[in-house]
Amino acid sequence: MNKQNSQIEAKSVDMHKIEVRRGSMGSTDFSWKLAVHPKLPKGKPVAVIVLDGWGEANADKFNCIHVAETPTMDSLKLGAPDKWRLVRAHGTAVGLPTEDDMGNSEVGHNALGAGRIYAQGAKLVDIALATGKIYEGEGFKYIKESFETGTLHLIGLLSDGGVHSRLDQLQLLLNGASEHGAKRIRVHILTDGRDVLDGSSVGFVETLENDLAKLREKGVDGQIASGGGRMYVTMDRYEVRVNLPNGDMVGHTGDIVATVVACKAADEAVKMILDAIEQVGGIYVVTADHGNAEDMVKRNKKGEPLLDKEGKIQILTSHTLQPVPIAIGGPGLAPGVGFRKDLPSAGLANIAATVMNLHGFEAPSDYEPTLIEVVDN
Repeated sequence: MNKQNSQIEAKSVDMHKIEVRRGSMGSTDFSWKLAVHPKLPKGKPVAVIVLDGWGEANADKFNCIHVAETPTMDSLKLGAPDKWRLVRAHGTAVGLPTEDDMGNSEVGHNALGAGRIYAQGAKLVDIALATGKIYEGEGFKYIKESFETGTLHLIGLLSDGGVHSRLDQLQLLLNGASEHGAKRIRVHILTDGRDVLDGSSVGFVETLENDLAKLREKGVDGQIASGGGRMYVTMDRYEVRVNLPNGDMVGHTGDIVATVVACKAADEAVKMILDAIEQVGGIYVVTADHGNAEDMVKRNKKGEPLLDKEGKIQILTSHTLQPVPIAIGGPGLAPGVGFRKDLPSAGLANIAATVMNLHGFEAPSDYEPTLIEVVDN
């Protein structure tokens, strides 16, 4: 399985020993062994299968996962109730600032692997702007040297989508840069249309123009210098292709029919991996990094599909705020293992400790708690 063909990862990890090495900023090298789990055996192959853009949402015609033929994933959901559940894959569960911030592959896989929740890009920028640390770094000090006679150029996505852009951060940066000596600023904007509603760029541009006008009143020459759409200028790479068998990559195109085909192909790929796990007597963990294909239409606050001026459905091409599934099983899974009932708000970060347990080890104490328990018969 390669990423382009299925976007499904199968990982088998040797958990017998973890080594942590510190560089010049830390102390000496050290290592430790994980404590052996008191009830779960070691030595079983464990495959972690991550579907990209596969969330859980209401069943309707805009839910491509529901529409597609997905017998393998259906069987996992409808099988043993203590072997399937949902976990959070957006917002604070993956280190993003608010519950309105949709997840993505970067933060999702970080949470999956780290086993802990770390502040991600948007939140780190919020902190840097709020504390002023962004202006204390070597990078800013370097470009500040040219403020007297040069121009500060800023390029990026202009929206409040939250995944790749935050308008309020740009506003704070413009004010902060001018307060720290920038006298000439040029903004090169990329309009969105994927993470926000189509046509909303006009409002964002107007807001930016008003902010720049206020800077000019203060003697700072701030203007929009250039612009273009994210789909065709610089940001996106594969979204204009179709028929790639993957819920996220094809879901971004907005092509519902193609996304249904992609979900079917992904389900078939999962079946191939589960068959291999069966042959070696292993354990599987099937999950996803964030939602996408499960909801392909923009909705109002009531959950009803939004229509454009011509009465046509507004297609959703972004990720979603939906939870994602996780299923465990396989011939190597010890009797009595099932999901705990006391972690209703668990997220992707809880999966790392879960996988360590399935390998026969206890997770480090600072990890998010495991999702599983062993019930003695």
